Amino acid sequence: MGGGYRHLEAITEVGGFAWSRTKQQVVDIIDGKDGHFYTEDQATGQRTPVITVSPGQGRAKYLMSYPDGNPGNNLLNLNACSVSAPFG
Repeated sequence: MGGGYRHLEAITEVGGFAWSRTKQQVVDIIDGKDGHFYTEDQATGQRTPVITVSPGQGRAKYLMSYPDGNPGNNLLNLNACSVSAPFG
């Protein structure tokens, strides 16, 4: 497809062992300073904070891992969440 368009990916939920949260729940937790989330590079163990981004113009906030130059811990590079049980 021409004209500079490209396929956009978006995080809809995040999770771990036996838990998951929607994107909006995670945004609310991070922005409310009620908790924090991070990604972890499985090869190095390096942890990187997940942050919220406000694109402006009335668009919804989104999640991303803090840009640190390590593609192994980028939020969009991680495996899809396969856990459907909500965190209690």
